[in-house]
Amino acid sequence: MTDPVVHIQVDPTDLPSTPSWFGEVAVVTHALQRYGVLKAIQERVRFARARMGKYELIDFVAMLIGYAVSGEPTLRAFCERVQPFASAFMALFGRADFPNPATLSRYLAVLDQPLCGGPAYAVSGRPAGPLAVRHPAGRAVGSTSTTVVDNGSEPGDVCNDKA
Repeated sequence: MTDPVVHIQVDPTDLPSTPSWFGEVAVVTHALQRYGVLKAIQERVRFARARMGKYELIDFVAMLIGYAVSGEPTLRAFCERVQPFASAFMALFGRADFPNPATLSRYLAVLDQPLCGGPAYAVSGRPAGPLAVRHPAGRAVGSTSTTVVDNGSEPGDVCNDKA
């Protein structure tokens, strides 16, 4: 019996390893896309400030979904861990750029501030009903409750104060 030849090559540069939870985020994202949840969020949830620089609502939703699935103790820890893989992470959601955590904080602060006496957000489509999620084959797979704040304005007209 002959001894096999083994070659060991060592490189002194550090390469980050993919986070252990990255695959879980991929599975959750795939399910959310397959059942139309991400599309529904993009189409039905609107904020008074639709964009924050180059980012849109779905960019922050992607970030928060990833954080929730990751199990990282803080948002900062999540962002530091995902940073080397940020473009691949956002590609899971069909997006290009990972938002800066400070931008997320500013975006979330908008939710707590009333705009012209109305909500800073509105859900378009059917008012005050569950958001039905349909299986690609056409059967319902579940629903999530949707709260709509009514200030007497027409949808999309959050600054119409009827007081």
